[in-house]
Amino acid sequence: MTKRYKLLKDLPDYNAGEIFEYSEDGYYRALTYCDDGVKGAWPPKYVENNPTWFQEIKEPVRIEVTRIYDLNNVYQPQCVRTGFETSAPIPGDKFPAIKQAIEKVLNEEGKTTMGDLRNHYGIPKLSTSMTMYTQEQLNEEIGKAFYAGRYGPKSKSFQDYLSSL
Repeated sequence: MTKRYKLLKDLPDYNAGEIFEYSEDGYYRALTYCDDGVKGAWPPKYVENNPTWFQEIKEPVRIEVTRIYDLNNVYQPQCVRTGFETSAPIPGDKFPAIKQAIEKVLNEEGKTTMGDLRNHYGIPKLSTSMTMYTQEQLNEEIGKAFYAGRYGPKSKSFQDYLSSL
């Protein structure tokens, strides 16, 4: 990850808030051009060791699960063990939340249902059953509704559509 610093005070060619990024040539370069049409370049010793003028921008570290593996039957036949590896160390205070999240997923808790949404938003229940459609099925239903509307209430497509509801 490239180190970046924010300018804290105005300079003749740059305003406070300008971002300077470390480049391959060993200097911190402004991400925009100055009045002269060039990107300003600053040696690291002026940027990194100058908290009065520059503040390091700390990018949040995103921790990703890089591998999940099955450890069953490795230690004892009656034990069920699963392990995972991450792209960075996990802070210990996050363990309870991780445990809770895994248990919710494994036990299918926390799924939002249409009933939950109706209750949350105060929407009255209009039907005793609800059908969930795949995108393909939804496209088919839209096509039926289109043709039913196009040919009017006396058409066969309209009558077929009404009977399917």
